[in-house]
Amino acid sequence: MVKLFELIFLDLLEKVTKTCPFILPASENQITASMLQIMSIMTQQESFKERIHDPSCKPDEITQRFDMIFQYAIMWSIGAIVDDLAQRSF
Repeated sequence: MVKLFELIFLDLLEKVTKTCPFILPASENQITASMLQIMSIMTQQESFKERIHDPSCKPDEITQRFDMIFQYAIMWSIGAIVDDLAQRSF
């Protein structure tokens, strides 16, 4: 999780807050909290928990699912508050 934040989220958050117009005002802390809340909701779903605890689920699949949730959370926390033009380049 730390690596995902370091490699993706922090740079993207900085770029977006400096270059993209927001349709809603939001601080970096609010955006980060929103992203973490989305991730929390997604990882607490029964389908996710059942799959990652399934003995046939390989570690790579768990990592891939977590990465997908991470990307989804970024799109909805950062991408949802910037204007249309910025969303297209996002």
